[in-house]
Parts: sequence; C-alpha cells; structure tokens
Amino acid sequence: MDKMLSMQHFDSFHRFPDGPANRGRPDEAGLTRSRRLDWVLILGALLLGLAGLWHATRFDFVCDDAYISFRYAQNLSRHGVLVWNLGERVEGYTNFLWTVLLAGVDHVGIAIPKASLIFGRLFGVAGLFVLLWISIILRREVGSFRSGPGSPAPTDRNGRSTSQERQRSATIRSEWQRATREPLTWLAPLLAASTAGYACWSSGGLETQMFTFLATAAMGIYLYEAQKDHHTILSSLVMALAAMTRPEGVLLYAIMVLHRLTWDIPAALSTLKRHRISWSSLGRRVLWGAGFVMPYGLYFLWRYHYYGYLFPNTYYVKASSPNWAQTRTFGWTYLSTFARDYHLVHLTWIPAVGLAWSLVEAIRKRPFRSFAWSLWILLATGLAAHVIRVGGDFMAMHRFWVPLIPVLALMMQEGLRPFESLVHVHASISSQRFPLVRALWATALIALLGASAVNSYHLGHRSLTTLHVHRTGYDGEYDHLESVAFMKKFADDRVLIGRFLQHRVPADAWIAVGGAGAIVYASGLRAIDSFGLSDLHIAHDVKATNVRPGHEKRASLGYILSRHPDIICTPGIVRLQDWEYRPNRAERARWERLGYEYFCADPPHLKPSHYCCLMRVDRDLGLKPVSAYRY
Repeated sequence: MDKMLSMQHFDSFHRFPDGPANRGRPDEAGLTRSRRLDWVLILGALLLGLAGLWHATRFDFVCDDAYISFRYAQNLSRHGVLVWNLGERVEGYTNFLWTVLLAGVDHVGIAIPKASLIFGRLFGVAGLFVLLWISIILRREVGSFRSGPGSPAPTDRNGRSTSQERQRSATIRSEWQRATREPLTWLAPLLAASTAGYACWSSGGLETQMFTFLATAAMGIYLYEAQKDHHTILSSLVMALAAMTRPEGVLLYAIMVLHRLTWDIPAALSTLKRHRISWSSLGRRVLWGAGFVMPYGLYFLWRYHYYGYLFPNTYYVKASSPNWAQTRTFGWTYLSTFARDYHLVHLTWIPAVGLAWSLVEAIRKRPFRSFAWSLWILLATGLAAHVIRVGGDFMAMHRFWVPLIPVLALMMQEGLRPFESLVHVHASISSQRFPLVRALWATALIALLGASAVNSYHLGHRSLTTLHVHRTGYDGEYDHLESVAFMKKFADDRVLIGRFLQHRVPADAWIAVGGAGAIVYASGLRAIDSFGLSDLHIAHDVKATNVRPGHEKRASLGYILSRHPDIICTPGIVRLQDWEYRPNRAERARWERLGYEYFCADPPHLKPSHYCCLMRVDRDLGLKPVSAYRY
C-alpha cells in the first residue's frame, strides 16, 4: 500500500505546466517516432557549435600569461617534473588540470600554443551544448522535485523499472524533441555564443573555458539531480575537477553546499519532528560531499607535499595589496565596466520577472524554479564578491566574468519564460493559423539576439584594434585594461625575442624578466620572474607596493643581482625602440661596475625593431654589446 502511495506521489507531486503529466501518454506510433533522430536538435546543435567556433576564431591570440603554464607543461612532459626551473619546486600556476592536459599533448608532439587554442575553442563549444542541455531540463521539469528526502523511484520489488517508468522514459524522449522546437530553449546558449567575452576567452591560451565548461556542467548536473530528487556524486565530482582547474571552483562548491543546506534543513527538521530519519537520504548527501572532498583532498595533499605550501605561489603575490580599499575600488570598476558593456542595468527587469514568477510557482507548491533561481543568484553574488575583493583583472574582455556568463544567460532566458507562457495561452485560444502574438514573440527573441551580436561585435572590434605602435614602444589600454591587440602583440614579440636568444645563448644561462611568459618559454632559459609568480622569495618576503592586479609585488634590483642572472630584461631596464640603445657614459660606467653591459635583440618582424637588455660582461653569451661599448 505504501509503495502504491509513493508511486502516486511521484506522479502527482508537481504538475509543471510543460511537464509530461499535462501532455498525456503517447500512443505506440508516437513512441516509435520519439526514438527517431530529431533533426531539429541535430541541425540546431550543429549551427550553435559553428556559431560559437566562428566567433571564437575572431579572437585568435595567445596571451603572455598562458606561456607560464606552457612552461610548466613542457617541463612535465619532457622532464617529468611540474616546475618552472628544473631543480626548483615553485607552484607558479593555478590551473593544474589544464597544465597536465597541455603536457599530454606536448608528449605526443603537438605544439602547446596551438593545442591551447584548439582545446579552448572545444571547451567553449562544449559549454554551449551544456547550456542547451540545461535549457531542455529546465523546460521538461521531469520528476518529483522536493527540497527534502527523496521519494522512492517507481520500480518493482526487484528494482526493475515498471511499465509506467518505461512509458515515462518514452515521454521524456518526446519532451526533449518538443523542447528543442521551442525558440526560447535556444536563447541561453545563443546568448553565450554571441557574447564577446565568452568568445574571446575561448582563445587566449588560458584555462578559462575549461573551467567554465566544468563549472557549468556541475551546475547543470546539480539541477538535474535535484529535479529527479536523486542526488549522486557526479555533480560534486565534476565541481572537484573544476576546482583543480581553477581555485575558484572551491568557492563555487562552497556556494552549492550552502544552497543545498538551505533547501535541505527545513525538510530535515520536519522529519525530525515526526521522529523519522531517512538514513538513505543522509547517506546520499554524505556521498555527494565525498564526491568533491575525496578527489580534491587527494590533489591538495599532493600539492602540499610537492610544493610545501597550503596555497599556490601566485596566491601569496596576488592576495597582497598596499591599499585594500583601492584594490576593491578597482574590483568595483571592473564589475561596472562589465555591466556597462553588456547593458546589464537596462536588462535587470527580465531576471526580476523570472524571479518573481519562480516565487509564485513556489507558492503553488512548484519549488523547482525557485531552487534554480536561488542557486543562480548565490553563484553570481559569490563570484562577483570574490572578483571585487581581488581587484578584478588587468586584461580586457572580462576574463574573470566568463564563468558567470552561462548563469546570466540562463537568468535572461528563464526571465522570459512567463511571456512565453502567455504566448502559448494566446495561441491555444486563437483561431489564426499564425497568430500575430507568436510572430511578435519570435521577432522579440531575434531582436534580443541581434542586439547582443551587434553589441559584441563592437566590443570585440574595439579590443582587436586598440593598439598604438610608435618608435619607442606601443600601448593599447582602455578602461585601464590591456586590449586583445596589445596582448597579442606583446606575446608574439616576446616569442620572437625568445627564439632570438635560444639560437645564440647557452642553454644553462639565466635570464631575469618582467613578463615571464612567452620570452621564457620560447628561449628555454632558466628564469627569474621579477613579479614573483614563480619566485618564493618575492612571493613570501617582499611587501606589496602596487595595487594593479597580478603586479602587486616586484623584486628589487638588489635581489635580482644577488641571483647573478646572465641577462636582465626587467621593467625599467628594457629599452624597446627603433634604433640601437646607446647608454651615456655615466650609465655605462654604473653597469660596468656591476658587471653588465647592454645588448640588443633585433629579430626580423619585431616592431619596434630593437629590444635592448643587460648581459654579463664576464661570460660569453653569444651576444654583441651595443656600439656604445666599442671604444
């Protein structure tokens, strides 16, 4: 009798408007048709993927910071150690899984920079498909969602699916096809695909899209598990992979834990009042926690044993600031430029409508929409607070906001869901074959996507063209951020300089640099990073003097000289210009007392044409001093 009641409860607990309970059972012909390939879904997914790839290829660049991970990946592939300099264990990266992935492709002979672009675009497109899947499950709303302990699944005594469950499975397949034929289902993935920041950071060579894909997948699985009221370890396991790709994954998992506790506690208190404890439900929640804690815990213990510190070396550099108030001001500015560029302030009414509708649905005993909305709001708020705290970023095109773009796209889509319901109601009572309201609805969606695409085109064009090259260097900033054009030229030029040094300088030479990415990777030389990302002394013993994100600490000249580098190319010493640098007599005498003299690298295609640094006098490095030293 209890089993029969449970079955009835499972079928009738939430009759969502778009769910299978309101559509009736398909006939046999319908079941046969539902098993066929849905060409609408296949064609739509293909076009979605092509649109995402096309937009990403518009931003074809690798930034200098990416070459830091490339250096670690190369040492892992070729020497079996995850280090910056051989013999020094310093954790100067924060993207473990991304670095290991690139090491794997280097091991099979694929160039790491090229592989980073391929994987970035693949993860970007995969993230769009995940968004489409989330959109479909949000529309289907299958199962008996409840905030407390799960209701039993409809199976027979031997645990096999009943005929009713098989019928439900067929209905679900049919619902997938119906969902993909609704225009609103495609809005979130299309909005993400048309967003300039999402497309831009599918390039860049960084782990941004891998992290975004894993975090979005974990969120989608978490919602699906809640919808089915059957939590597994899969969502927490995927979030553990995200946390091993970027440290922000730990924050996102903590938000998921807070969200789940918020929804579980009322139901748990209710069961305690009835003096009943669902041990199976409690066990599932413990396993869900173990899905994150076990893999991430093992990774954390390995990290601590291998490098000797609780946090990556980059944390001790970037978590410092001489003026936290100013750092947070930079963070607020970083947020405001993101909101301004995508006109978020003018669009807040759409999520507000969706949130209000979810509350109405909760009052009507349909809490799943409120469950999803509360998760999105917590994720957006938590990530925004973190980014503001660390001061944002110094790179343009909203890199730190990319993991938030899928969440915002879902909020925009679900905010329009009440209007879609009104359109369907009007269509059901209209005698017109093509009702005017439906045409206006489709026009509004197309206009929204078109506005997003046009706005993103202008944002991308500004970042791809903001670069001013002159005889003594180049610049390319707007909103106090480095444009894509600047980042591309900066990294490409330093690859040229690195290769120039690689062909002339002994392999055991040391180089001290500021931008410790492309020039170090291309030259293969042992290196001192003057900003401390890969240097223990700078990260732990030097005080922060700058509030610019990622550049808070900087090595003194005394410390650099104490390491006796063979080449010094740090900020303040480098001369980038269209002619050979000629230091005056006083400057020559000063550096000669310290044992150094200037040389210039002038590889073909470098513009400005001469990159001049210091080299040691007492060692033959295969480099010629500038003519000022030729008395």
